[in-house]
Amino acid sequence: QLRASFEEENAPALGDVSKLYAEAGVVLPDMVRRRFDEVVMNGRNLEALDEFVAQDVVDHNVPPGFPPGIEGKRQVLRMFFAAFPDLHVETLGEPVAEGDMVAARVVIEGTHQGSLFGIAPTGKRVRVSGMGMARFADGKQVEHWLEMDRLSLMQQLGASPTP
Repeated sequence: QLRASFEEENAPALGDVSKLYAEAGVVLPDMVRRRFDEVVMNGRNLEALDEFVAQDVVDHNVPPGFPPGIEGKRQVLRMFFAAFPDLHVETLGEPVAEGDMVAARVVIEGTHQGSLFGIAPTGKRVRVSGMGMARFADGKQVEHWLEMDRLSLMQQLGASPTP
């Protein structure tokens, strides 16, 4: 019976479920994550960060030496936006959401036009894949993890030898 309901002509595609919740006025963590990528990351809009991220966010991706919370996240993003002014984040496939957590495979692309961790601009276009996961509360990101292929990034920038 369940299979038949998915085969009905009017049944939404699985990727359209978030749209149905949005129409009903329900905000899901994945909806917030997608909008964050669109507005903050791809729109390079750091002023909008407060709309999506809690002030006391725990971001496990912020390097040592940066302040905790949203300010550390803002400084790291500012650094990456300066290094890659055309930075673009794309989600690969469908994210996985369970309760207050969302996980997604991503690809980040951009042209290295500013200094990054002491590496002078190379003008090289890079493409790096990774996996992100975030926890949400009250419609905002409160915890974040991001594992990127940093070795590939360094190799593409010429800062690390390629095998």
